Amino acid sequence: MQFRRVWGVDFEYAAAPGERPKPFCLVAKELQTGQEIRLWEDELRAHSTPPFDIGPHDLFVAFYASAELGCFLNLGWKMPVNVLDLFIEHRWLSNGKPTPCGNGLIGALVHFGLPAGAAEEKAELQQRAALGGPWASGEREAMLDYCASDTTALSFLYPAMRPYIDWPRALLSGRSMAAVARVEWNGIPIDTPLLAKLRESWESIRHQLIREIDADYHVYEDGSFNRNRFTRWLVETGTPWLRDPRTNNLLLDEDTFRQMAKTFPAVSPLAELRSSLSKECLNKSLALAQAVL
Repeated sequence: MQFRRVWGVDFEYAAAPGERPKPFCLVAKELQTGQEIRLWEDELRAHSTPPFDIGPHDLFVAFYASAELGCFLNLGWKMPVNVLDLFIEHRWLSNGKPTPCGNGLIGALVHFGLPAGAAEEKAELQQRAALGGPWASGEREAMLDYCASDTTALSFLYPAMRPYIDWPRALLSGRSMAAVARVEWNGIPIDTPLLAKLRESWESIRHQLIREIDADYHVYEDGSFNRNRFTRWLVETGTPWLRDPRTNNLLLDEDTFRQMAKTFPAVSPLAELRSSLSKECLNKSLALAQAVL
């Protein structure tokens, strides 16, 4: 497919957990001519439309485009007509193949034998970008250069991948990432009063779940899973169990319970109980409640 303009675009933005992205800089590079646009936050906010072409004859190129398109939503910009997400295309081309450097932008560059830059320095800049401002002397230029390094990577990656791209399907995938950006922007609908009630009543719910489900196992003691009781239940029911080859102790992690429940359905209710009562599950519920209340 032929396009009038092909723009590789990257934003840097800050986003607190559960919050929408707040872009503070943009670098856009026209991948056919090398024209580059750099904008800092005040300049970004001065634009009511993107400073590059997004019409039916133009192509918007990004790596994991929902992040960039989320910044579009923050700025009140119209979505590009044609979106090409090189992350999706890389995953399609590398599916089932080893990716030693992962599936991120660096991994895609390495996969195609392209220069990937300094990964450690990039990780440090990513961490600094996530914090947002205020910015010390020189950091603004460093962030713009960091942002530009990603559009430079796109300028290498796009021509390398272009011969392998299934264009009609690729543009449809790009449209789906625009939809993902809107979903992420709107968030997941949550019944906050019910969530607050769950948070307040968690301990009583926890004890009730144990009473109802453990009645068939008797492996909990004083509200806690008891290894010895569980071992006794395994012996009494003749249920084999996976053990740590180094220590010969029973493996009691969530993955093992999930795996064993597939083979021995009687384990399934106990596996679900342990998963529901895990600290990770509880912490996620409480963190979610705190984030939305």
